[in-house]
Amino acid sequence: MLEEHLRLRRIAKYGPGSEKLSNLQLQLLEEEPGVSNQEVQAESEREALPAPDGEKKRQRRAHPGRQTLPANLPRVEKIIACTAEQCVCGKCGAETKVIGYDESQVLNVKPAEYYVEVIKREKRACKQCGSRAWPWRRSRRASSTRAWLPTR
Repeated sequence: MLEEHLRLRRIAKYGPGSEKLSNLQLQLLEEEPGVSNQEVQAESEREALPAPDGEKKRQRRAHPGRQTLPANLPRVEKIIACTAEQCVCGKCGAETKVIGYDESQVLNVKPAEYYVEVIKREKRACKQCGSRAWPWRRSRRASSTRAWLPTR
C-alpha cells in the first residue's frame, strides 16, 4: 500500500511518461539530482530492466481439484445408521424416516487390492412435522481423519 502511494507520488512528480517505468527505474530517477521531462520520456521508451531476485513473483498453479474415482474399481457399500437418539425428531419428538443417504467415496487399499468404499449416511425426516435432519454433519469433521470425497 505504501509502495503504491510512493509510486503514484513519483509519477505525479515526473509526469505521465513515468507511468511506463518500473519501481526500480523510478527509484533511480529519484536519486538523480536534476532530471528533466525529456530524460523521463527517453527512459520510459527504453526496454524494462529485469526484476531483481527479491521482487520476482511466483506464478501460482491452478488447483487440480478432485477427480472422480475410476469406475472399474469395485465398490464396497458401507451404510452408517443413525443412533437411536438421532432417529427422533428434534422439534416434535416423533420418530423420523430415512429419506436418502449422503454419499461420499474414499479410495481404500487392501494388500494388493484397490477398491472404492461408498459410505452412505442416513438423512432423516419427520413424517409429522416435515423437519429434516442430518445428525452426522456435526461430528463428521471432528471424528474422522480420512479425506472425504463428496459425490453429491
